[in-house]
Amino acid sequence: MLGHGGGNVLGDPRVRMTRPTEFTFTFSHSAPEDKKLKEDLRKDTHYIFDNMSWRKIIDKDSTSVDDLRDIVSDRWSRPRNPFDEVFPGIFLGDASAALCMSILVREGIGFVVNAADSCSRCLAGRNCGTCVRTRQAFYNVGNIQLKAIAALDEVGFPLYWYFNEATEFIDNALATGGKVLVHCREGISRSATLVIAYLMMKKGMTAKEAVRLVRNKRQIYPNDGFLLQLCDLDLRLRGQRKY
Repeated sequence: MLGHGGGNVLGDPRVRMTRPTEFTFTFSHSAPEDKKLKEDLRKDTHYIFDNMSWRKIIDKDSTSVDDLRDIVSDRWSRPRNPFDEVFPGIFLGDASAALCMSILVREGIGFVVNAADSCSRCLAGRNCGTCVRTRQAFYNVGNIQLKAIAALDEVGFPLYWYFNEATEFIDNALATGGKVLVHCREGISRSATLVIAYLMMKKGMTAKEAVRLVRNKRQIYPNDGFLLQLCDLDLRLRGQRKY
């Protein structure tokens, strides 16, 4: 049985070995597979992303994407603040918070997780409009440590590849008594998913509990693909994954 603590809770050693700069097998909105997926999601069918393909979950008692979407969509509006403290020592925010040194220093933030680091398109000079280009040199003046993750806010992007390293970075930051800002472009999808995964992996929360806790502190809305990956993580942590 998989559980909290050491080791790779995602159960696949390739999770630690694979370091993509850009997801190359995402579904296109016009692809038949994507249309079928969206149709099944509307019917409350349980799917998870595994071994580069979507697979159906037979366990009907598992948390579904609809369950999590119901939590985040309730009276949803755009976040009012550039950042919010969603758990003691963990701030969830957008690009403006990450790029404002005065805010970081004022809040005593010593660690930053950028979940929207430059993708290959941005590195090639073609600005995608969703990345936040930050470098450690920018944060050195505030003695802030940076963890950069080049994630795309797309339904097929395997953000779970980064759950372990982001969780360890956040956990180590809090263990030293530090505060950490986890951000992406808007602070509602990529960064929110990483914070939720941390709460599940290190604080023993279920997906519903973690999503509800974060949602009560900040308006978030991870895309359906990320919600599905959290559903899968929920099953893995509870040792109840079935096909």
